[in-house]
Amino acid sequence: MQYLLKTSEMKACDIATSEYFKVPSICLMERAATATFEEIKKHIEISDNILIVAGSGNNGGDALATARLLYLDGYNVTAAFVGNAEHTANQTSLQLEILKKYKIPIIANAQDIHKIDFNSYSCIIDGIFGIGLNRDITENYRKIIEKINNSYKSKIFSVDIPSGINADNGKIMGCAVKADFTITFAFRKAGQFLYPGADYCGEIILKDIGITKHSLFKNKPQIYTYSKEDLHNKLPKRINNSNKGTFGKITMFVGSKNMAGAAYLSAKAALCSGAGYVRIITSEENRQILQTLIPEAVLFTYSNIDDKNNFLALSEDVRRIIQSSNVVACGCGIGEDNFTVRLLEILLKYHEGQLVLDADALNILAKNNYLYKYIDKNTIITPHLGEMSRLTGKSIKEIKGNLQETSKNFAEEHAICCILKDARTFVSMPGFADYLNIHGCNGMSTAGSGDVLTGIISALLANGMSIKDAADCGVLIHSLAGEEAALKYSNTSMTAGNIIEEISTVFRTLID
Repeated sequence: MQYLLKTSEMKACDIATSEYFKVPSICLMERAATATFEEIKKHIEISDNILIVAGSGNNGGDALATARLLYLDGYNVTAAFVGNAEHTANQTSLQLEILKKYKIPIIANAQDIHKIDFNSYSCIIDGIFGIGLNRDITENYRKIIEKINNSYKSKIFSVDIPSGINADNGKIMGCAVKADFTITFAFRKAGQFLYPGADYCGEIILKDIGITKHSLFKNKPQIYTYSKEDLHNKLPKRINNSNKGTFGKITMFVGSKNMAGAAYLSAKAALCSGAGYVRIITSEENRQILQTLIPEAVLFTYSNIDDKNNFLALSEDVRRIIQSSNVVACGCGIGEDNFTVRLLEILLKYHEGQLVLDADALNILAKNNYLYKYIDKNTIITPHLGEMSRLTGKSIKEIKGNLQETSKNFAEEHAICCILKDARTFVSMPGFADYLNIHGCNGMSTAGSGDVLTGIISALLANGMSIKDAADCGVLIHSLAGEEAALKYSNTSMTAGNIIEEISTVFRTLID
């Protein structure tokens, strides 16, 4: 597990390290500078001309201290101080004085700064603003940042975070430095992985400067993520003394007329993710194609029934089926007609295990609020932005700008687990920190990808994982399989079916 800190959390760690653990702030700055210096040296030549652009905060101090270390190591260094001289942090003022003592060139006059030919430098180090930026960048700073970004001959290194990126949410505060490398300290920051900020960070390099998890005390950060190594430790181990029942029974209400693909993708993904037994409840029109595409699944088909007695008989059959299942998954391609609403209510009302709701099930829920009474803490919902918009009444733009808050608030309001899907997906559940998925690729933005996720999560639940673990790990497996598919087929050409193909690659490298 890796924590992704917000500004207030990182500042609290910084203060705790200095005030409680008695590590002087100037020592932390020197270690930050040393870490930055050592990393930059890996990417530059001794003949390079280096420009350090520093602001008046402690981020600027880190950059200026880095300038000294590079200069003393023989590099050609110039420092441009672009901050407010009257509001310069004490340690940054000290670093400026140190540079003057070493006679390192410093450009501080506003007119001289705007005359700098940024293209004459092969390396630019950005230390204008750090993680504390909470306002839009003003015109003078904007011009400097634009010149940095337009310096096409330069490698650009940002200290801790590119200037102009909101460290909490990845928003661009007017404009931002577009770095090739971001050298960040102690913990990664949430805004480095949330779009659009993620596109500005380049390669993110984490460095230890002496602020450790001890400085968190018992205040666990709000956001965490997993790596592939974490996933290895989370997944249940398969046992040899087993049968299909050992690995769980899933009932999937998926696929209406002309939507057999959604049924196929979700059920196939479940079987490829370790489910022992999958039964598909689907429209009669899908029988032949599903029996051809996925003979491993058991089918129970229906026709739209208007007759009350016949519907009651169908309801009894459905009740019997779902009561023998560990997991019920509903929604992929089922449509939203009145018959489907009635059948979905039966499934929600009588299921006794864990529940996964996606796609049309969520659209039906948005239009029929009385159905909320049937969902509880054993429920996972997997809305994309459009579905979440219908569930909450908020605009897609508002949701996209507040992914974590939207996911967390909805999960807490309804006491469920919410997977809010986007280029960066949040998983929220009351009583837990939020999981942020930082894996995946743009090739996964393709029809049917969400159906595959539903199948993966259902299989993990059927194998005994908790609601939160299945949601977190399901999202990660889905993304890793997507990355493998992109390597094989390209982002442009891959399909949802290719993601299913690569689920086996992910599991083979993890647990088999």
